[in-house]
Amino acid sequence: MADKVEVIRCLVKLGEQGHSSSLYHERLRRNVSGKRLRSSEGAAWQALMIAILTTQQRSVGPSNRPRTHLDKPELRWNMVRQNPRNIDRNVEGFNHNRKKRDYLHGARRWLMANWDKLRAQQRQLRRIPVDHVEKRLAKERDAASFVQEGVPGIGAKQSRNFWQHCGFSVWTIPFDSRINRILADPPFRISLDQSYSDREWAVVNLCREARTYPCLLDATLFNMDNLVRGYVGLPCD
Repeated sequence: MADKVEVIRCLVKLGEQGHSSSLYHERLRRNVSGKRLRSSEGAAWQALMIAILTTQQRSVGPSNRPRTHLDKPELRWNMVRQNPRNIDRNVEGFNHNRKKRDYLHGARRWLMANWDKLRAQQRQLRRIPVDHVEKRLAKERDAASFVQEGVPGIGAKQSRNFWQHCGFSVWTIPFDSRINRILADPPFRISLDQSYSDREWAVVNLCREARTYPCLLDATLFNMDNLVRGYVGLPCD
């Protein structure tokens, strides 16, 4: 059976060979190098929308519903902040749609009340170099808990999705169903019966051995189909 660390190295190499605009290279620039971080209040709102609307919802492909909603002018932060009814009028067609509207209303109220505290979390994350693993991982988890404890409908996965989208997380990743399936299978065999933090530690340790970052492994696994199709010359989604 292939060595776990070697498989990660091969996966990341596949990500490196992707187009410069690929998710892998976007993560490399934003999350690892800290360039063009999404640090505005409007970007935080968009990240909250992504975290809430992609839960139990297909979120890949050019016509996926979360993406089309993020592009709606009526759901931009300046519009929603002034008129929360825009959420009820424009969020439609999702699994558990009514509940997600309620969550978005709660997220709006939370962001309005906690923007200064969120900015403080951003500053604290930026002060810690990404290669100071234990300290950075602890702070990323603390920042995730800050969002998880305050925003309705946000759990461990969604809070990490929030920070990853904004570009502030490197070592913590959102374990969605697709990533869980891959990591539960050979050669990784990371049991889903473990706690979220234990699974996260397992990925962190493997990535340290492979000399890469979990956010880059996550980008490669998330975009695996397109990476393989591009590698063999087939059209991508």
